[in-house]
Amino acid sequence: MLSTYIVFFAYQALGFSLTLVGLLLVVSETAGSVGRIVWGLISDRWGGRRLAVLLIIALGTLICSLLASLWQPDWSFAWLVVLVAVFGFCICDFNGIWMNAATESVPERQAGLASGFSVSLGSWGVVLGPPLFGWVVDLTSGYTVAWLLLAGVMVGVIAMLLIVMRIPEHKN
Repeated sequence: MLSTYIVFFAYQALGFSLTLVGLLLVVSETAGSVGRIVWGLISDRWGGRRLAVLLIIALGTLICSLLASLWQPDWSFAWLVVLVAVFGFCICDFNGIWMNAATESVPERQAGLASGFSVSLGSWGVVLGPPLFGWVVDLTSGYTVAWLLLAGVMVGVIAMLLIVMRIPEHKN
């Protein structure tokens, strides 16, 4: 979602040049690539507590979504770069942790099924998320509600993670 809409958001709503918004895209993707490595390292150092790492990622994404919903055109581009870097670090390329969490949460013989189901479910988010976000932008003539919608999704993700983490075999 971030990769799809950060360029439109920064260009249309905030009025930055295409060169600067292209830089934001590079920042989000680079931060996401770094995040994939760092989140994996954190997860491994925490003894494979993948759900706890996913919870932190979801919290970071929630905060970034809320900040994006409040962002004003006259605010500093430098701070927007920081926001996009943190946003990208959280929301782009978290799927390694997610896939490990899915396969480690079931008996070994069901790991393939868990992986396939998880990818199928996640693919719906990739397919439906960006058009839904764009539809909300078009419907409301702005990005605020769309960013808040993403924040709401993160609240749901956080709630689900907290529920799953309370199940005895998933204590993290």
